[in-house]
Amino acid sequence: MQLTQQDLFLLSQCAISAAFQAGQIITHYAQKEVTIKHKQNGHTLASQVVTEVDHLSQAIILQILEPTCAQFDLALLT
Repeated sequence: MQLTQQDLFLLSQCAISAAFQAGQIITHYAQKEVTIKHKQNGHTLASQVVTEVDHLSQAIILQILEPTCAQFDLALLT
């Protein structure tokens, strides 16, 4: 599928919206205690930590971006 300028604009607006909404979630939890879990993957301590905020942010990003995958025949790596 060849993407048009209009398609690319729509995709960029969806990505901006997803990032903005994820940022709102992160901001909301910035001064609160959150659940922290550790995962085995990753080479640094920072890459081995995942929080409930990470999961919530990812969920809103996927909720916004997944419909564009079907619409434009795109893949989304998570």
